[in-house]
Amino acid sequence: MRRIVPLLVSLLLAAPAAAQTIAPGAHGSAVKKLQRLLVRDGFRLVVDGQYGPGTKKAVRAFQRRAGLRVTGVADDLTLAAMRNTSGGAQAPDGSPASAPPPTPATSASTGGSAPAGSGTTPAPSTPTSTPDTTPGAQATIDSNYDAVAPAKAPQAVVDAIAGGNQIDKLPYRYGGGHASFQDTAYDCSGSVSYVLHAAGLLDTTMVSGDLAKWGDPGPGTWITIYANAEHTWVVVAGLRFDTARYDTGATVDQQGPRWRSGPRPTDGFVVRHPVGF
Repeated sequence: MRRIVPLLVSLLLAAPAAAQTIAPGAHGSAVKKLQRLLVRDGFRLVVDGQYGPGTKKAVRAFQRRAGLRVTGVADDLTLAAMRNTSGGAQAPDGSPASAPPPTPATSASTGGSAPAGSGTTPAPSTPTSTPDTTPGAQATIDSNYDAVAPAKAPQAVVDAIAGGNQIDKLPYRYGGGHASFQDTAYDCSGSVSYVLHAAGLLDTTMVSGDLAKWGDPGPGTWITIYANAEHTWVVVAGLRFDTARYDTGATVDQQGPRWRSGPRPTDGFVVRHPVGF
């Protein structure tokens, strides 16, 4: 036995490292790292270290849009793809070099529902990046990473930008901004609701699935909302206010609602705008 134990140890040390695989039912720090990658890529999850149904569903959705085999198991190929699209390799404009466009979800993790394909909620044409939605007046990002409204912007647009500036350095939290407009952290729909409320356009918070049916169809002149059952963001005077990390822009911290200047994929999102804007 004394001779066998050293032999086993030497064989284990000499063996190549096994590929990392995280499967449903797992728990611990590795699962938390996986969940953080998914959150950074726009999925709504609680980072609790438990590989439950929500995490499995997010992994399957990521694999589907990344062109990987859809298993719900985070194998080494899936993890590598997540690292590349979640703040990894960057394209010249600051967006992930290989970030695939999101696809429409079949159910809302935020409590909303997927928009019905009715005449009042049309699917977007096939945009590949956030279009310019302003009439020639473009907001800018200052040295404090706040947005600066164009000189001739309507008051509601000025107020929307001021509202975004109030929360643009707060962290992300699933459900944040829904119990009340005033919160210490915000998720995607909570932050969009806050901006619309600051503009005087919304009285109650809404989840992403509901925002996909709110307002009028198509892009607005000053304010445009992109939403589906899983995620939402808003473009105000040409600047995107988003919790998902698709470009570094001029922001220091990407973990929360931030003003972003670079484009991001829009396939699979319904395009809406407030009436009159």
